[in-house]
Amino acid sequence: MFFNTVLSAETKLSPSKETLVKFNEDIEFIVSPTATDDDKYVFRIHDEKGNFEIKSIKNDREDVNYDFEAKTFTTEIGQLKDKFEIEIIVNIQYTKNQLTFINVPVYVTVEQMKNLKLYEYFEIPLDLPGHRYLKLICYVKCVEEGLIQIHIKNPYNGLTVQGMQI
Repeated sequence: MFFNTVLSAETKLSPSKETLVKFNEDIEFIVSPTATDDDKYVFRIHDEKGNFEIKSIKNDREDVNYDFEAKTFTTEIGQLKDKFEIEIIVNIQYTKNQLTFINVPVYVTVEQMKNLKLYEYFEIPLDLPGHRYLKLICYVKCVEEGLIQIHIKNPYNGLTVQGMQI
């Protein structure tokens, strides 16, 4: 099945030569600089490999305006010290994972999440149905303001039960 997926790459852009921006073996392009008279550079994207569209271009300070039709963006000379992050949207074929899954409900209340401060966490023990002595640990973490992450730790790497790897 195909899903639209955002990929990103960071690069330093050269004011004097082409820069290859590579996302993976199948997706890449070249960025070529052209100096203007007002201490700016126009960068043109060309020689694209793969089927994708540019989502955004950012430097360390701000979003950069990208001209989708001309495939160009402009920066000031001082911004060339920054790294540029280029995000693209690409339609990637995912393969279905054929593992057998065990449904384990995880209950986290809104109140529990609201009370988490930055870099705090709490644990929830997870019992695997039908596997009485196997327990996983679920960590609910506040990884940045307003962003909660659920992390399930599997201490049994490589363990299989009745042919299923858990």
